[in-house]
Amino acid sequence: MATKCYNRNSSEYQSLQSKFGKNIFVDSIIDKWQKSNTSDMIPTIQQVDKFLNQKKTMRSVKKKEYGDAILANLSNAGLMSKWNGEYYINVTEPGQIQRIDRKVAELNRIKALKLLKLWGINPGAVSIERTDKT
Repeated sequence: MATKCYNRNSSEYQSLQSKFGKNIFVDSIIDKWQKSNTSDMIPTIQQVDKFLNQKKTMRSVKKKEYGDAILANLSNAGLMSKWNGEYYINVTEPGQIQRIDRKVAELNRIKALKLLKLWGINPGAVSIERTDKT
């Protein structure tokens, strides 16, 4: 694996170093920016800021998509339902209508937490709150 050496005396490099600090961090930013932009140039601070913001946005989008997929899987398992844009633990057995059963709600909550753990998600990272009716 070839190692790149950047001219640390160049004004572009020194500008990045004044903003981002350590050489290893600046080198990493330059390398990732160059690979992403198929360029050998040292980016400006504005280019790096834009690049880092885009990366942050992509991570946020991926995190949201991942969360949506988890909620959809719990819904498909019959453990929760979406109502008015919010997800709720199901409080009735499948096919049961208008009868709230706290035991069913608690069993579905436990099953959902077990599935999250099985999928490698720390159950402590999830917030499940009681509603007035449960």
